[in-house]
Amino acid sequence: MGNLQNLRALDLSTNHFSGGIPPTIGNLKNLSTLYLDSNNLTGMIPPVIGDLQSLQFLDLSTNRLSGQLPESISNLSGLIFLSVFTNNLSGSIPWESFTMSLRQLYLSYNSFEGSIPSQIERFENLSSLALAGNKFSGPIPSTIGNLSNLSGLQLHSNELSGTIPPSICNLSFLEYLHLSNNNFEGSIPECLGNLSNMLKLLHLGANQLQGLIPRELTEGCTLRSLNLNGNQLEGKLPQSLVHCHQLEVLDLGNNKIQDSFPCWAETLLHLRVLVLKSNRFHGAIPPSKAKLTFPTLRLFDISSNEFTGLLPTQYLKNLKGMINVKENASETRNGNSRYWELEIMTQTGMWPNYGDPTTITVKGLDLQLKRILKTLTIIDLSNNFFHGNIPSSIGDLNSLRYLNFSHNRLTGGITPSLGDIPVLESLDLSSNLLGGEIPWQLTRLTFLAVLNLSMNDFVGPVPQAGQFNTFDKSSYIGNPELCGYPILKKCEGHKKQPPQEVDSYGILAGLKWQVVVMGYGCGAVAGIILGLLIF
Repeated sequence: MGNLQNLRALDLSTNHFSGGIPPTIGNLKNLSTLYLDSNNLTGMIPPVIGDLQSLQFLDLSTNRLSGQLPESISNLSGLIFLSVFTNNLSGSIPWESFTMSLRQLYLSYNSFEGSIPSQIERFENLSSLALAGNKFSGPIPSTIGNLSNLSGLQLHSNELSGTIPPSICNLSFLEYLHLSNNNFEGSIPECLGNLSNMLKLLHLGANQLQGLIPRELTEGCTLRSLNLNGNQLEGKLPQSLVHCHQLEVLDLGNNKIQDSFPCWAETLLHLRVLVLKSNRFHGAIPPSKAKLTFPTLRLFDISSNEFTGLLPTQYLKNLKGMINVKENASETRNGNSRYWELEIMTQTGMWPNYGDPTTITVKGLDLQLKRILKTLTIIDLSNNFFHGNIPSSIGDLNSLRYLNFSHNRLTGGITPSLGDIPVLESLDLSSNLLGGEIPWQLTRLTFLAVLNLSMNDFVGPVPQAGQFNTFDKSSYIGNPELCGYPILKKCEGHKKQPPQEVDSYGILAGLKWQVVVMGYGCGAVAGIILGLLIF
């Protein structure tokens, strides 16, 4: 390979090459493009890389390279694109070795350490900076606001601290801002609301931010994904979020937000993920007046709040995004993939899907989902004060996979229509006031892996078919009138009661108690007269 001295471009990416990068690569003096990414390469980056003085594009990402970045990179005066993300590289970054012509720098998911220097402002041509998943510490320098061409800034999953500098609002071309999983304090700069007509992704989750969410979002809001989960934010939701018509992810869980349910969010027709869990939302969820509500929603989590009243039946039955979901469906918009921008960032290492894991609760355990799949469908209304019956319309959501109504005050029985959800994997109805028998229709759920019906008032035998043969008694504790396997109590003399027929107008059902009382009354009168005669 070292003999190909006139070669201009070499692309060996996405193969199964192993071993080290051969030092003879330094002989390719005319090489302007070198792509060795997505292989199994090991060892250090050879210093002879610096001999490729015509190099403009260098991609060594997604390998198993180790050691430090060679200082010989400083010889690459024309370098525009440098990507080494997802390797085992370590040490400090030789910032002084990078050329000022650099436009895209991807160093994420290594073990680099140190701080972000204030001199970073000298890279005035930089459009994308990705340093996520390393061990960087210290504050974000205020000089970062001088990178006037920056459109993507990814610093999440580090050990950065301090406040988010207001100068970041000077980045008028900023489209992707990802600062989650750090130790940032203070408030969210209010001026970020002024960038909402440019920002597509704003992730500030898993920090120690306080105060209010920026109130004023412009009418031309372009946000696709907003994640502020895991902070200490207070106040109410800004209703100006209704201007973000393209919003697909809204995750505000694990904060201290005090508000009623944001009914206005039903107008966000592209919203796929709505997470409000573990806040202080309160009150009843009123019925919607709109015909189309949350038509694309697939992850609906409002658990661990203070909601009251009946379950939001109208919202639940209109979740069209949980009906007939195809495994390999490819949603399109304007001829391109629905998430083409996020997918492009995934391919370049900038944004791994939505970037932040989403936590769901299954059988009392919090599980992190690192990627939000198109086929993932979740409803979690647990740990509130909802009462009333489980609506039968829930069975229409035939693509629902996780359903959690636990720790509420629900009454009545389990609607048999739940057996019509063929892909249901987890069902948690524990700690309610539910009663009656467990409907046999649930045995049709062949994918059901988790079942929790504990702490209710169920009676009769546990169904003995399908997935029910795989559940242990922990699924049924706190139901003293249940019997059969795996409960030790035997079903002695139990006979299943046939369903009672009720006329369509309910007249006979309303007269049954009157007939019984009349019978008792007539019998009592006859008994008294007969007794007196005998006496």
